[in-house]
Amino acid sequence: MTVRSILVVGASLAGTTAVRELIDLGFDGRITLVGDEPHPPYQRPPLSKSVLAGDRPRESIDIAPLPPERVMHRLGHARALDAEGHRVTFDDGSSLAYDRLVVATGSCPRRLAPALDEFVLRSVDDALRLRDELRTASNVLVVGSSILGMEVASTCVALGLEVTVIDMAAPLEAVLGEDLADHFVDRATTLGCRFVRTTGPVEIRATRGRVDTVVCPDGHRYRADLVITCAGDVPCVDWLTSSGIKIDRGVLVDSACRTSHPDVVAAGDVTVTERGGRWVRSPLWANAVAQGRVAAATALGCEPRVPAHDPYFWTEQFGSAMSAYGPLPPAGPPDVVEGAWHAGDGRARWAGEVPTGVALGRKMPLPRLRRWTTDTGTATTASPAAPSPAPTTSHSPVEENR
Repeated sequence: MTVRSILVVGASLAGTTAVRELIDLGFDGRITLVGDEPHPPYQRPPLSKSVLAGDRPRESIDIAPLPPERVMHRLGHARALDAEGHRVTFDDGSSLAYDRLVVATGSCPRRLAPALDEFVLRSVDDALRLRDELRTASNVLVVGSSILGMEVASTCVALGLEVTVIDMAAPLEAVLGEDLADHFVDRATTLGCRFVRTTGPVEIRATRGRVDTVVCPDGHRYRADLVITCAGDVPCVDWLTSSGIKIDRGVLVDSACRTSHPDVVAAGDVTVTERGGRWVRSPLWANAVAQGRVAAATALGCEPRVPAHDPYFWTEQFGSAMSAYGPLPPAGPPDVVEGAWHAGDGRARWAGEVPTGVALGRKMPLPRLRRWTTDTGTATTASPAAPSPAPTTSHSPVEENR
């Protein structure tokens, strides 16, 4: 089949990366990019940090524009896919045909009280709404101690607010492991952030239509000027349920981003991929870029120029930064190779079939971190590290809004 038209549904990082890769690979057919937000495509990592804090304008996070002479942009929300008929229908009743389809619809926030007007953080509009609310708040409850929840809590603390983080899980531990999680929790506690560990799921309640109360399983109630739900994310796959595309917590894809239909590929937070005998999500910035490039190549029948999985991760919170390359959470004790690790400034490496390298107290550029992590000759121990027990959960960082 000659490919003359490619439809990319989702103006996400993965979607826009796929479009750029199609152009770079020399595709000269019609490219249509459909997004459901009335903004140019943008980067999401700053939303929980500088945008929420009011330190930078919305326009500063825009992704570099795609060439208008090569890409047709359209605003729309996908409602259904007819995979055999090669057509996507949108909420306004219109539809678009394609030869190849790239699914890049990302994910949406998991809500604990869908009937209420919960404050969540996924889009730039969410961030701007929360930024305005923070200007008049004095105390905040953050429900969820994921990476996103902790970054939001960090921003609120930096703004001088009283912050309590509520979760039934140990903060960050499922994602980072005990050693790294303790570093950030200790910093947060030192800066005045309070943590509440519950025995089960909490209930969100509202007073006169405004969410202001969190009720714990033991009946204890916490109230605040502002309650922000950071309880993970859910892949946006509702529009695919009748398409025949295989879905299990997300769109199932192989190492070339192929779905169960030969003319449909998928990339980014919407996907689930098999790694190490498990089907996992990796909703991370670097992974969205890698999958976007691979999905574009696969759609054209080309050999991808990069692997479909890039395990690079970073976070900045409570005055500290961390860059990691490799599986998270790491298992066992780290080999500290540089710096004062237990003072929160250094580099460490976890050996294993697939190693993990971490720069703590600093952001390390991806190329340098990748080279250092994968070069076994650089992993000599410079100073002893206290043992860190292996996590008791096999949970991978699959719920983080990066």
